[in-house]
Amino acid sequence: MDFSTWKKLRSVVENKLLRITPEDADILIPKKEEITKMKVMTHSGNHVMIYFCGANPILFELENRIIPTVYTLWKFPNLLSTVTTWTPVFEKLMGGADLMLPGIVRRTSECLSTLRSLKESDICAVTLYGNKTPIAVGTCVVSGDELASVDAKGKAVRIYHLYADLLWSHGDRSEPPFLEETEDTADSQNDEFYACDTNHDEMSSNNVADRDNCPEQYETKKCEYHEKPQTLTNSQGFEMVKGFEDLTIQEGDPMCENLPENTNVEEQQNASNNSLTEEIDCLLKECFFTALKILGKKIKLPILTSIFYRTHVLAACPPGCQLDIKKSSFKKLSTFLKEMEKIGVIVVKEMSKGVENIVSINIEHRELIYFKPNPAFEMQLKNFQCGAMGCSNKVVNHLPSIRELHTVTVAVLPLFKPQNYSKGAAVAASDIRKVLTNYVKSNNLQDSENQRNVILDPLLADVALKKGEGNVTLLSWEDLICRCISKMRPAYEVVFPGQQPVLYKGELQPIEIVVVQRSGNKKVTLLYNLETFGIDPTKLAHQIQVGIAASTSVGPSVTKKGTQVLVQGNQVRYVAKLLLDEYKVPRKYIKGLDSAPKEKKK
Repeated sequence: MDFSTWKKLRSVVENKLLRITPEDADILIPKKEEITKMKVMTHSGNHVMIYFCGANPILFELENRIIPTVYTLWKFPNLLSTVTTWTPVFEKLMGGADLMLPGIVRRTSECLSTLRSLKESDICAVTLYGNKTPIAVGTCVVSGDELASVDAKGKAVRIYHLYADLLWSHGDRSEPPFLEETEDTADSQNDEFYACDTNHDEMSSNNVADRDNCPEQYETKKCEYHEKPQTLTNSQGFEMVKGFEDLTIQEGDPMCENLPENTNVEEQQNASNNSLTEEIDCLLKECFFTALKILGKKIKLPILTSIFYRTHVLAACPPGCQLDIKKSSFKKLSTFLKEMEKIGVIVVKEMSKGVENIVSINIEHRELIYFKPNPAFEMQLKNFQCGAMGCSNKVVNHLPSIRELHTVTVAVLPLFKPQNYSKGAAVAASDIRKVLTNYVKSNNLQDSENQRNVILDPLLADVALKKGEGNVTLLSWEDLICRCISKMRPAYEVVFPGQQPVLYKGELQPIEIVVVQRSGNKKVTLLYNLETFGIDPTKLAHQIQVGIAASTSVGPSVTKKGTQVLVQGNQVRYVAKLLLDEYKVPRKYIKGLDSAPKEKKK
């Protein structure tokens, strides 16, 4: 770190850490020791700068605030105001919980005085009863009066970082010193403790067992996919603290001169979005680990990531829960799977550009060993598998429901906006007809002489007519609908049994069967676009191989997007029978049926 950056950091520390003296600042940020920094980005998009002095992280910058690590607090235990909690609560904090108000110790006048001096959004340290050494650092989410109130309930301190987490593990991993309390702490106050899980639940240790016995109450936002404390995230998703393996390390940026404090207004604005994101994150991880725990050894590898997600992860999502990965902090399936790959649960390989497969699952990984499936998720997954297999040895193939749609564009928006459709909304052809019918009837535009025709007002003319058709004043109903649809963009919706609909923009590509001539007058049959219809290419290839004793192979397509199945010989007739009769694919969604060899005349 150059001198100018060191000077800025020193200035910020002296201004922001009010209790630090110039002498302590010299010890914390010495001139002769090398100060290094590391910039990390969580998968929720938060950027965090971590500062190291020697082997230990001493400070981190989060939400434009400079926060000391536990290593720094052990050197300067009076650097921050402290909140004391009971020793059993530490296990809850290790599991990703935030500190709750009922878990605060209020046995001495000094404790009460310290609590009342704190303000909402103040950075504070957390100590355990009987030891003045800080073991965690976070920010107050309530006022000092609420912290001191015996009857208060709810969250007290949002935990950012604590002893034994993965930020601590990036230092020398030294143990906290023991600083004995000097005050008389004898009191008969109840030692009951509470903690908050990562989605703001208020529960005691007894409540955990109660909720495990009532899996149907998942809407209580439980986020506990590890039975044993592991690298969970806290309520703000600061994976840099409790999920350090989930970080992308980038080059450090220069320190900003001004570090404005966060305001309560900003926190309130982000609270709702953060809560929803955390719900989806927890639901996604619960479904993912349930699928691996229940089916890990049965999943035939390699498997396309899209098929794995549809037929295993989404299949574990219980009724009443909506798993939309776009609303999670990962945003994309590939991002989530990369995070799971980083911690060593799976191995993902890109077979060709844009085509990823899961090629390995580590069944012995600690995350899976300690994971206890929620009975509701386990039952949902097994019911889905039972339905897919028909609860017998014979495979029953369930084709997804596919609905062709059209998205609203700027050209047709004036027609659809009064009907509460926004730009980009997906609309079925029947709904397009309703919108046009409502508009024509409300504006009395139906031709009285011929009711099959519609009189074009300026709005309809602008939507339906092309250049050079300015003299056209009438159009038939069908012509008007077709012209309106032509101004919209294609889309389609896929619904797998027991799962939420998935919307895809673009034209629906049918299953394509192509016969190709190879050297030596040999022919091969190639199949494309199977994944759209929920057909596992590997499974279909095996069925073909067994059915007609022909050599088959599965791999990435060279000329098209996705995976292709190659079958030796012209096998269009058998493949068509398989797709039409067993997989129940509508004929209109299969292209290339005319390539079947002609039957020989007897």
